[in-house]
Amino acid sequence: MFENLKDIPESIHEKIIQATRKAMPNEMCGAIMKFSSGYEFWELENIAKDPAKTFEIHWDFYDVADDLVQAIVHSHPNGEPFLSGADRQSQVATDLPWVLAVNGQLKWFKPIPHLRGREFVYDDADCCRLIQDAYHLCGLDLPDCPRIDIDTDIKQQTLLRHFEQSDEFECVHDLRAGDVILTQSGSNTPEHAMLYLGDGEMLHHAHEHLSRREPYHQYWQKCTHSVWRHKKWQPEMMAAIFNDLLHSN
Repeated sequence: MFENLKDIPESIHEKIIQATRKAMPNEMCGAIMKFSSGYEFWELENIAKDPAKTFEIHWDFYDVADDLVQAIVHSHPNGEPFLSGADRQSQVATDLPWVLAVNGQLKWFKPIPHLRGREFVYDDADCCRLIQDAYHLCGLDLPDCPRIDIDTDIKQQTLLRHFEQSDEFECVHDLRAGDVILTQSGSNTPEHAMLYLGDGEMLHHAHEHLSRREPYHQYWQKCTHSVWRHKKWQPEMMAAIFNDLLHSN
């Protein structure tokens, strides 16, 4: 299966863009298929009732081609560079990479679960992974934070060093939507990271809890160690996160 846009042959890239232009002002939809002879792009009929605002692929297609599909492809003729709430709901159901064609470019979205309602698994489904996945939906791919186990990582200040050594983040003294908040509770070093959503709310995944959205209340404010802002963050990127939260548990 494709891992990123670099894996898509240039010929398929061009066919997707051509199909997108041909479908205007409606949304184009299709799939990247893998055969013994190589990869192909199949343009499919958009059977949605309002194809200018959404897309729908007939489920018979999945019955026939399920094992061959490498990625679902569609376009946003209105220029929205993120997956919509309905897109995210469908992507989670397909558990496939999705390619979005918008403004003459392709954007790649990994098959990640909804941001809210995840069960905690350290280094797989935890606070770091939650933020990494949220930023991916916004179009910013963060490097992994290498970890060993909770106790060792706290002792070695792994989380703090990860942000201090990052070329992508800078420590700031105010708080805006999209910022990462590092907190400390029972230790003298940060052991938890949260994503600030704005309007006094945050998204986080605490140890032995489901990932959730909750107020950035007084307890968390007292536990706050530092605030970190991505240098390429744009306020409109929050739409990608809220689109996912719209349909998560």
